[in-house]
Amino acid sequence: MAVKGLQVYNSNIVVSDKKAERLEIRSQIEEFKTALQDITGSERGDADAINEAGLSEYITGGAYTRVLKVAKDTALVSELWKKQRLWIIVKGRVIVTTEEGQVELVAPYIGVAPFGTKASILTVEDTVWIAVTGVESETEKEIKEELIATDYSDISYEWDLIEENKL
Repeated sequence: MAVKGLQVYNSNIVVSDKKAERLEIRSQIEEFKTALQDITGSERGDADAINEAGLSEYITGGAYTRVLKVAKDTALVSELWKKQRLWIIVKGRVIVTTEEGQVELVAPYIGVAPFGTKASILTVEDTVWIAVTGVESETEKEIKEELIATDYSDISYEWDLIEENKL
């Protein structure tokens, strides 16, 4: 399914979301990360090289903005993000797999990636991708600590809160 244009993110999480499909896709993303490690020497695939060559970062007005220029046929795995992010694709086409499934995003695209998202990404065309995240921190080191989880145990998902009767 290709998604083009403005998308509204609506999360209606239920406890059953934690089971089966969502965790299976998470496992597949982790397996893809391991395969990239074997092929490229980095568990994030081409992400580190892209960050060195094609990443611009901006911190302004409580927003951390990343602008990535990614070449066609690039495979990578994102960080595990603690906060939701606005994804804006101004040029290109990508196939993105998250726990919610696989989707093809086509520019121009604006959508929200929920917190706790780690994605595997394959660019189908040269792509310019912008990600915007609200932050309280002001330094690069503090922002990374605020936004990037070391593993899934760093994140309380809505289904965990439902199970614990906290929602």
